[in-house]
Amino acid sequence: MTVAQIQTNPTNLDVIDKINEIIQNLLYVDDSTIKISGGVISVAQPNGSIYVQYPGKSAPADLYGGEWTNISAQFAGQFFRAEGGNASAFGSPQDGGAPNIMGELPSLYANEAAATGSFYQGASYSVDMPGGHGVPYVRTGFSAANSNGYYNTNEVRPYNTAIRIWEKTG
Repeated sequence: MTVAQIQTNPTNLDVIDKINEIIQNLLYVDDSTIKISGGVISVAQPNGSIYVQYPGKSAPADLYGGEWTNISAQFAGQFFRAEGGNASAFGSPQDGGAPNIMGELPSLYANEAAATGSFYQGASYSVDMPGGHGVPYVRTGFSAANSNGYYNTNEVRPYNTAIRIWEKTG
């Protein structure tokens, strides 16, 4: 390797260019391996490596080469949570949960205090009672979505984005 001596009073760009020239003379890439005059530094991921691909990001084969298997199905539908806080211990699954659904149903009679939270009042009607007089009633319903809009899905889930999980297989 021969690198010409740098001139007297070089600029910063002259120094950067000289450093790049030296690096180019020392290194070359062959089959995902960086070769250095007499030595080898592997940049390939070993088999068994795990790579998490987020939307809009490159697949691991595009970045590192080699064969990668999408193993997302092994974890289908699971949520991953960083350890700490209210999370269970590392490696221990944690049961699902949801906040309490609350409301108040003050009375079955019409024209009294309104239902709150998950309860709602529907149509009023009258029931004939002995003695010939009618008693007003109101139909009462229950909808968890009334107290929390997140309860309009068929599952409990936090805000999320799907990811892909890859394992290096070759």
